[in-house]
Amino acid sequence: MLHGRKLFAVLSIVGEDVTAVMTGLHDADRVQSGLTLRPQIAFSRYADRPRAMNDLIAGLLQESKSAKLVDLFLWSDMAGLVAARLHQ
Repeated sequence: MLHGRKLFAVLSIVGEDVTAVMTGLHDADRVQSGLTLRPQIAFSRYADRPRAMNDLIAGLLQESKSAKLVDLFLWSDMAGLVAARLHQ
């Protein structure tokens, strides 16, 4: 916990390999991953990025079930990998 905020990490795992990770904060009814200048997401160089991003988004949605707002910051080249149910 960080002053009442819960830290979280979401992993994409294929077999025994971690292919991507996303970290963030869950603060009451808001979930945030990253900042405008610093996304908090990393991929293995061997990752299937679309599959890994789907795994991360699924985990983020699970983490944010009770949230009213989810802020997700990522690099512009990843925007096409985010599920259509999230709005920019």
